[in-house]
Amino acid sequence: MRKMFETALPAHRFIWRVLVFSSLSLLPFLALFVISTPGFATLLAGSPEALVRFARQVITNGVLVVFAVNYVGFLATGLRLSKGKATGAPALLGDALLRSGIFVGVHALVYVGSARLFGSFGGDARTALEVVGPTLLRSAAFENISGSYLYALLPGAYCAYRALLTTPVKGERPLSPPLSILVSLGLCASILLFVTLASMGLAALTETP
Repeated sequence: MRKMFETALPAHRFIWRVLVFSSLSLLPFLALFVISTPGFATLLAGSPEALVRFARQVITNGVLVVFAVNYVGFLATGLRLSKGKATGAPALLGDALLRSGIFVGVHALVYVGSARLFGSFGGDARTALEVVGPTLLRSAAFENISGSYLYALLPGAYCAYRALLTTPVKGERPLSPPLSILVSLGLCASILLFVTLASMGLAALTETP
């Protein structure tokens, strides 16, 4: 984390590394989703059209949302490490909230964009927004492909939290490795909780009377 995503890196190299990391984080969860969904692997193997649509969905939604969250998260983490900013509970929970908010927000933008560019959701932007909340509400339970995107956020978040918690900061004592692991895992779990709560709120706001 400290070397691979330094804020002093040239912008193009930083972006490339975040993109590669995001794609690699996403692949195992996508594979798990395909394997665990009955008949889905067979459908993709036997239908070029279905494979193209799946690839388009993954690139325009999955890769984009994971990249956006990791980019902002790694940039914020790098700046805090370089400037010795506080890493107390409020700051760390704020980071988890930020990642969750970006995840939900980018999903909303992608869904609306898909409706207008590709005719998804009947080409209706309002319908697209109405679908975001209920869809993401099921993602923590890995009930749809958005679950792959959500869990793909956790490797990047975990690396960032471990770096923050184990780096000496003026006025603060770094956590021991075992404790930093537990706290980092807890913060990752909080991202799942925050996304679920935000999805509930969004579903309630966009629900058709």
